[in-house]
Amino acid sequence: MKFNTDKQLSFALLQTIEKLKSNDPLKLVFDSIDFSFIPPLVEKFYSPQGNEAYNPVSIFKCFLLPYLGEAQSMNDVAKKLKFDTRLQYLCGFYDGNTPSPGTFSNHKAKWQKETFYKIMRTLIAQLVALGAITGKNIAIDSSHIIA
Repeated sequence: MKFNTDKQLSFALLQTIEKLKSNDPLKLVFDSIDFSFIPPLVEKFYSPQGNEAYNPVSIFKCFLLPYLGEAQSMNDVAKKLKFDTRLQYLCGFYDGNTPSPGTFSNHKAKWQKETFYKIMRTLIAQLVALGAITGKNIAIDSSHIIA
């Protein structure tokens, strides 16, 4: 499994890091989560040959963004990552090379349903334990009802 974490930071990213507050809510949440269980679970889905893959921890951080109120959908995550250097840095995309919406779908399919949901359940359980996700908000359907 090839994940290059020794990439040169862009000037914009360096400025973002300098301005990022230590009490940034997303930074606090990501710093509090134990992501170390992810690479061993997904390494079997990667080949040592071929192009360098996105770091699976970075991809899973992206999957958490809608739950944390940073985006509305994975399409929204991909759009925001293109220009939001704060999200790029906090998710671990240090060179500006960010995933497209299709990349998220491909990774989800590649990791297979059972592994993907096992990881997401573990991450969401950690977020609930931290109080970052409270379960107070419930999805609301805005479909029209003829009365």
